[in-house]
Amino acid sequence: MKTMTPLDSDGGLLYETLAARLSEAIDSGRVKAGERLPSVRTLSRQYSVSIATAVQAYRHLEDRRVIEARPKSGYFAAPPKPSLPEPRESKPPQSARYVQTSPLFVEYFKCLDRTDIVPLGALRPDPVLLPTRRLASLLSTAARRHADLAASYSPSAGTERLRRVIARRGLDYGCRFDADDVVITDGCVDALNLSLRAVARAGDTIALESPTYFTMLQMIESLGMKAFEIPTNPRTGLSLEAFEFATRKKGTVKALMITPSFTNPTGALMPGANRKALAELCEKRGIPIIEDDVYADTWFGEARPLPIKAWDRTGNVLLCSSFSKTIAPGFRVGWSVAGRYRDAVQVLKRIGSIFTPPIPQLALAEYVETGGFDHHLRKLRRSLAERQQQLAQAVAESFPEGTRLSRPMGGYVTWVELPARCDAVALFRRARDEAILLAPGPLFTTTGRFRNALRFNYGTLWSRTTEQAIARVGRMAHES
Repeated sequence: MKTMTPLDSDGGLLYETLAARLSEAIDSGRVKAGERLPSVRTLSRQYSVSIATAVQAYRHLEDRRVIEARPKSGYFAAPPKPSLPEPRESKPPQSARYVQTSPLFVEYFKCLDRTDIVPLGALRPDPVLLPTRRLASLLSTAARRHADLAASYSPSAGTERLRRVIARRGLDYGCRFDADDVVITDGCVDALNLSLRAVARAGDTIALESPTYFTMLQMIESLGMKAFEIPTNPRTGLSLEAFEFATRKKGTVKALMITPSFTNPTGALMPGANRKALAELCEKRGIPIIEDDVYADTWFGEARPLPIKAWDRTGNVLLCSSFSKTIAPGFRVGWSVAGRYRDAVQVLKRIGSIFTPPIPQLALAEYVETGGFDHHLRKLRRSLAERQQQLAQAVAESFPEGTRLSRPMGGYVTWVELPARCDAVALFRRARDEAILLAPGPLFTTTGRFRNALRFNYGTLWSRTTEQAIARVGRMAHES
């Protein structure tokens, strides 16, 4: 390795920045598997860091199994890791059906409230990944400065300051909308629910990815609507061909609900060309798109994916997101940019929760405006990318031959397809009895399919306990 320029830690921990630089060199192939790495002293000189920082970086990479230490020989890039093939494209029945909540949902949600359980299947960020102390300080400051807000009603659409912040950030990812186009909601689920109610009625058919986020299915059920599941590729998302075919007859589908950036539960990322084509097709056929963009800021690649909304020219896309998956799940602050359905969304918001508490909104606006958000996002993406690799490695080492695993480039979740003989529901119940929470595949469909699949969350606390839980589930799968 040649002499390098001093590291720019971007305000983070220097050893983590150095470890990320070395990891990237190994992942890209510039450092070959099995190749000897510089000594600690040499690394210290090359990057102008202390000996202690160089040692910390190597230990961090060793913990992640990116490198290995050999007694009296030094550090070496680890041998090639076993990798698993990706899951197959889904093939749901080409028909709409009413959603009926399975007793399995009740079993799963009961487990979410347990404090003694390892949450492998719960999509919740590890608090360590979030700026909790900084937000607590900002929240306290906002409460002191605006104490009068606790004794008054606030605008139903949300504070103007936060709506301006969201509109400005929209420009960064190809969207042009004003603060007046934004309606602040109680998280992204509220934004999705309001959007669905604004565009469809009982008896209408809603198209979704398959598998899909189970809360979307429950929304559809609660409103007396039908779900039409569309074939979905675990890498590229919704099949355009299948959707085009399914919607040829006018009125077959009333709206599309979709998560194009790191779909829950597969982690799929729809290519930009497909997003543009989908926006044009839905506008032509009069099908509103309800876009869940909540994971897009967690990308691992070169740049943030542009939402489908970036290609919306007529207000046909209802963009929904929140801060829940990036900085503050407990604040419950989301938003809807609903295009030509904006007024309908605001009316529904007003007759529902009336308004979202303003003090958390002001704290979030301050956090974003002062630059803390972007700095935090860079650290969050690095951490999630590392954990995704750790999970993939652990599954590859522990699960039976024939297992398949999706390869998300952002978000929090990955989709594990087990050999056909494995029953994910039975695994869920067996693991639950050993204080491990899994999310079995049938939760994510109306059809009872995906019986041999699991959703894993790599955004959870990564620890020895987590690794042992994954290994235990792998042994259970072997025994099934």
